[in-house]
Amino acid sequence: MENNKVDNAISQADELLKFKKLLDDGVITQQEFDNKKEQLLSPKVEIPPSLFSFMDNPTALAIFIILVIVAMVYIWFFA
Repeated sequence: MENNKVDNAISQADELLKFKKLLDDGVITQQEFDNKKEQLLSPKVEIPPSLFSFMDNPTALAIFIILVIVAMVYIWFFA
């Protein structure tokens, strides 16, 4: 795990050096370099969507509760 972080940091540094050279050669603008630098150095944390994200929506939550109640009644009467 630690080795992967080091490799990733080296890869980011290599990419940044490539873009710095492009900036110095006039191929890209300062703004393009700054954007790429921010993209490379920003943390890449992906938060997976929650399975229960529908609970933030009151209408979806109400429908879910009704479906659970209907399922429980169905099981109670027909199982």
